[in-house]
Amino acid sequence: MLRTGYSTIIKESQDFTFAVFDPYGRMVAQGIPQPLHIGPLAAQVQEIRRLYRRGMAPGDAFIVNHPYRACQNHATDVTVISPLWDAERLTGFIGNIAHKPDLGGKVPGTNSGDATDLFQEGLLIPPLRLLRGGQLNQDLYEMICANTRTPEVTWGDINAQAQTNVYGQQKFTELFAKYGVDTVLGCWQRWMEICEAELRKEIARVPDGVYGPETDYLDDDGVDLDRPYRITVSLEVRGDTLLFNLDSDPQARGPINLRPCVSRNFIECCVKMVFGRDLPVNEGLSRPVRVSYPPEGSLLNPRYPAPVNMYVRPSQITTSRSSGSSAAPFPAASRLPRAAPPGLSAQLVDTHGRAGGIPSTRS
Repeated sequence: MLRTGYSTIIKESQDFTFAVFDPYGRMVAQGIPQPLHIGPLAAQVQEIRRLYRRGMAPGDAFIVNHPYRACQNHATDVTVISPLWDAERLTGFIGNIAHKPDLGGKVPGTNSGDATDLFQEGLLIPPLRLLRGGQLNQDLYEMICANTRTPEVTWGDINAQAQTNVYGQQKFTELFAKYGVDTVLGCWQRWMEICEAELRKEIARVPDGVYGPETDYLDDDGVDLDRPYRITVSLEVRGDTLLFNLDSDPQARGPINLRPCVSRNFIECCVKMVFGRDLPVNEGLSRPVRVSYPPEGSLLNPRYPAPVNMYVRPSQITTSRSSGSSAAPFPAASRLPRAAPPGLSAQLVDTHGRAGGIPSTRS
């Protein structure tokens, strides 16, 4: 991907990631350039399986970027997913997500800080077949290129994503031939079980109880500039399971809303940093984690077509409050940032509280 991508987003920012899944859509391993894509990729593979399971064939590839149809962070993140085969047997999936320089929308670069609905946030692609038997869907190519201000670069990146998967398919064909499909799939299953067991072991050392709540605020939503938005996280430890309870103000008019599947992704990143720093990323790390969300129509559970393209802002608050609620039962969590690093997203520093991420006293 680094060698074949067209944009500096891939070549320099490295705003992409890739992952491997078993035939049931369970994540086996993930590349780390951008861990914020863990949750979306897993959810998108499951959606591709649901829609196309009986119609897949060798050489196919699928594309999606829709935040509500397939759990994308925002529309400028585009996913390409390709099934893996051994002859006619489906053996798994490989997929990657990469940010795009432009996919239409109300402003150049697509991501507008004052968008008020999803349709202002660029071209929306539901799960569609990009390649059929290795051949490009020419109609889809024309549609995408007609809806971007940078067709050569944007399509160049999408093509790089598709060809990266083709190369991956070739390497997995070699792996299956060398060790046998059943052996490889058995190792994948055992690998997930080991990671789950190790994480549960770490969680079980923490005293049972409810920790938090931890609350912080976003200064505004980019539209209503005088209105802050609350995010609250509490943690319940129950044996070897973590239960995060999320609460928030109602959904915003501006694009700071955060889809539930995306907030879960950030919580899982936090859990890995706190409890499993030496463990690889796979589905085993998700199994001991439960998340409850506020009702639909909330900032952390928005109703379609609420805008979402500034998802990084609420995600930073959600992550910092999750690590904050983990600090009491698990002291190692106190080493994690309790607020967003200023260089990353200055607007997320606890401007309503005290330095260091102490929970705000705003009522």
